[in-house]
Amino acid sequence: MEPAVTASIKTKRPASTRRDLIELAVGYLLIMATIWTPNPTQRVLYWLAFLWIVATTWARREGWTALGLGSKGLLQSLWIAAGALVLSAIAVFIASRNHTLHPLHGPTPVFQHSWAYIIWALMQQFILQSYFLLRLLRLLPGRAAPVIAAAGWEDTYL
Repeated sequence: MEPAVTASIKTKRPASTRRDLIELAVGYLLIMATIWTPNPTQRVLYWLAFLWIVATTWARREGWTALGLGSKGLLQSLWIAAGALVLSAIAVFIASRNHTLHPLHGPTPVFQHSWAYIIWALMQQFILQSYFLLRLLRLLPGRAAPVIAAAGWEDTYL
């Protein structure tokens, strides 16, 4: 995140520390409960977590740019997506040649399964960068916020 955007987050809209802590805690607990709870309860918790994140994000009215969803810098960063696509294609090719490429789980067609995965990946990035990181930036000094956001998010998949 650019320093100017970070500074505007901290100065433009001073937020309540208590509100940030509650939003972070409830959001994180709902995500952890969703991950570690079996179905059918997991489906209910998924939608509760989704609604919590959408509602608290909308209630802040921070704007697209503050959420990192503006068009500024988009063209300059497209090389990252292109590079990831090339590296992914190389990985699939190598896995195919080494006979370690396995079929996707379930009866869902490959194209539909791939789009579902892309949507899930975008949701994860939004939750990490536009939800958790923004709140941590308001709460923590210096460079602690990105480190804690990344460490906490990584912890959800261990």
